[in-house]
Amino acid sequence: MMNDMQGKNALITAGSRGTGRAIGEALAARGSAVAVNYRENELLTEEFRHVAAGMSPFNRIGEPEEVAAGVSFVASPAAGWVTG
Repeated sequence: MMNDMQGKNALITAGSRGTGRAIGEALAARGSAVAVNYRENELLTEEFRHVAAGMSPFNRIGEPEEVAAGVSFVASPAAGWVTG
């Protein structure tokens, strides 16, 4: 039952530590693609950055500009035929 979340997506807020991080790690272990939302600051450890990147289907942390570009596209008329 470890892959029962395969093909599912999850967005975890405040995912750099505590409960949010534990939930993100658990969902990723069960096969879910996990997007972790957190505020960039000096307290984030390199270990967390590595864990967060490992939860991403791209195996890296996305930049704010990349997220903004995706949101802009999906909200635009150009995405009128995009589904799913």
